[in-house]
Amino acid sequence: MFRASLLLCCVPSAWSFHPAVKSTFSRRTSLRISDDSEGVKEKVKKVSDDAPKKDSDFDEVVKSLFPNALSNGELETRVVDVLSEKGYDGTNTLLATSLCCDELARRLEDDFVKVYGNNFNLGGLSGFPFAGNTGFGAMAAHIPDDGYCLIVYGPHVGVSKDGTVGKVEREGIELVDNCCGSAIAASGYLQGITEGGATITTKIQEFTDFQQGAVQELILPHGKRLASAENR
Repeated sequence: MFRASLLLCCVPSAWSFHPAVKSTFSRRTSLRISDDSEGVKEKVKKVSDDAPKKDSDFDEVVKSLFPNALSNGELETRVVDVLSEKGYDGTNTLLATSLCCDELARRLEDDFVKVYGNNFNLGGLSGFPFAGNTGFGAMAAHIPDDGYCLIVYGPHVGVSKDGTVGKVEREGIELVDNCCGSAIAASGYLQGITEGGATITTKIQEFTDFQQGAVQELILPHGKRLASAENR
């Protein structure tokens, strides 16, 4: 059994992301956009109907830890309801995501793909947009003429069935695993520095692990605040 929560969705209009060369868009990216003959509201309803059966006991555990948490289905339905009123549909909307590499993050991503079509992936470890300026620029150039972009981004956090935050049961694996492993490793690195038992490394310069090195460097400025957090 596995559980995970994905917490953040941002849905900016794409007016600021219009492609520089409009005349070639449709031929270059037509496969990225969904056929909307069924309609986004019908699609998201189907996604919700096909979702795994709810576990009310586990939902209560999550709500006790994150009172404002939404299920994937609730989030997806709210997003589609709001954006459809503003003109977003499967034919004029590019879906972009910046979520962690963890396979548990794919469920939310896959659900949105079923509604809006294939996604432009910006993300890497811990959900940081490691595609960078080049990737963001490429994504912006793929937005339909006079269309929109939906960006779904954020870190994920595991919750085990006994309510332990940062742990998760993964299907087929006996070990109750860390989730998000990258974020927890970065937190441990930061804790070692703030408590004086470790020194800042130059791992961000190593190609073999540059994403994790970057995650650790990016949270360094928040060391004091995180060190005093009650639920670290």
